[in-house]
Amino acid sequence: MRKLLLATGFFLCTHLCSGQGLYIDNGVDTTDQKVAAAIAFYRQYLGEIKFNALPDFKKYWSAKDVAQNKIPDPVYYAITGFPTYLMSESKTLIYAKPA
Repeated sequence: MRKLLLATGFFLCTHLCSGQGLYIDNGVDTTDQKVAAAIAFYRQYLGEIKFNALPDFKKYWSAKDVAQNKIPDPVYYAITGFPTYLMSESKTLIYAKPA
């Protein structure tokens, strides 16, 4: 039983701490340059989010936001003291495009 618990704990830790890919919904127009740039920006930001370290917010948020808030991303700890972005098994990008 102890080995099973250790194996499960190890699996969960490596899964939660690893950089997971970004699933992009098939309705997202990745050929649009603005959308592609936003996806690259978001992918880089998510890649910096780790379980035990904060990302360099200065790369992604305005100097004003960083000066006013230690964590300028209001979603980062939106639910608990655990990074919200790491709660999902896969990160998904969905967007709505005006007609």
